[in-house]
Amino acid sequence: MQEDYIDLRVYLDILLRRRRVIVLIVALLAGAALVYSLVSAPVYRSSTGLVVAPKRADLSLNSALNLTAEDGQRVDLRYRNAALLEIAQSLEIAQRVMENNPDLAPALGVQTPGGLARKVEISGQEDWISIQASAGDSDVAARLASAWAWEAANRINALYAPDIVVQNNLELESQSALKTYQEAQGALESFLSGSRVAELQSQIQKLETSLNWAALDMQLVNTYRQEVLLRQLLQDAEALKQQLQDQAVSSGNSWGVAMSFITLQTQVFGGQLAGQSYQQSTDGSSLDLTLAGLTPGVWYLDLSTTPPAVTVADVENLIGVLENKLQRVQVELATPLADSELAQARSAQINALALELTGLRMQLEQESAQLRQLTSARDAAWQTYQALINKLREVQVESAVTIQEVQVAFEPLPSSKPSAPSLVMNVGLGLMAGLLIGVVWALAQAYIGQGAVIPARTKLGRWVLNASGLPNYPRQATS
Repeated sequence: MQEDYIDLRVYLDILLRRRRVIVLIVALLAGAALVYSLVSAPVYRSSTGLVVAPKRADLSLNSALNLTAEDGQRVDLRYRNAALLEIAQSLEIAQRVMENNPDLAPALGVQTPGGLARKVEISGQEDWISIQASAGDSDVAARLASAWAWEAANRINALYAPDIVVQNNLELESQSALKTYQEAQGALESFLSGSRVAELQSQIQKLETSLNWAALDMQLVNTYRQEVLLRQLLQDAEALKQQLQDQAVSSGNSWGVAMSFITLQTQVFGGQLAGQSYQQSTDGSSLDLTLAGLTPGVWYLDLSTTPPAVTVADVENLIGVLENKLQRVQVELATPLADSELAQARSAQINALALELTGLRMQLEQESAQLRQLTSARDAAWQTYQALINKLREVQVESAVTIQEVQVAFEPLPSSKPSAPSLVMNVGLGLMAGLLIGVVWALAQAYIGQGAVIPARTKLGRWVLNASGLPNYPRQATS
């Protein structure tokens, strides 16, 4: 048994014998392509594009009003550029072009945004968005490309730009907050101009002082003061007595001793102790002494003369007066005070002062509460205004430093030559298609059983279908 094999000479013979038909098919298709190119309306193409700006950092203001860039929040450029491409080729752009250029759609022969969108081809690569518009007129194509590019740029920049509505709302809210603050400040100032807080505080302080003094027994206080003063004078008198005793041994009188004795006499008879009456007992007899009546004569001090003589007996007499006074004061301190009309009057005065003090404190509390309320409202309004104005400044700074997302690269110009139909390309495609169809037809005709030679009734048919002068290579039989 022999293996099957392919004899290429048979297929070559078939193609050579059918060459006239193949050439005829090729010529027909090339001619059809030529006629189509000649009779078809020319199509002009105009191109422009959008330059995509690099993604800016997200800007914000910190508490010190310094700009900060949050680089970690940047968007992936691939997804951003894909989004920009989708926006640029959306039907919304076509609708905007038709609305802003009403004479463009009739010139293109379209009536819907979808038909207009089919006249534009959008493609993108990295930071470039290509826009190509086609039309039967070069000027119309350039107008369509330019209108599409500007509408796409405006739409993209509007979507990615800071929201102007937010800025406007912040401006309105900040103005309203400022007005509220000014009203609160005015109310506070009006209250302070007629406020009685300082007056009430002064009255309360005076009443508290009066109440404290009224609550004290001034007679008892004065008695304690007299006791302290008498003890101090006794100590001074004893010291003077000791000094006189020492001088009696060593030397005579001096102006220092005389002045000390005069000072003691002045404090005992001419100071706080003057005008007091006491009982003094001497050798069993009673004597009423009025201290004011025991005031000594006037000393004419002439320091150039001999100092007056001060004896121990004089000092002892003064000491006896002081001791008698101290004893009477101590007796008075030991005797409890009786409930007299003076005590009742003092109690009534204390009650009246307490009631008046309570009323003043209530008025002060009301005034203070209103003051706190007005101050709190003023402070809250000021904090609200500060928060809004800081946010407004942040938005304004971001708007000032924000660049556009896309920009139109250049204005498209009308093309001087049509981009379609292409005569050379169409004829070339016709030749290739005719050659392919002819070869397929020849091989298929031979395969379905007609053989290498196609019978024909006429001589022209045989000449066209079967090329003459070539040997016949029949298929090899297989066994």
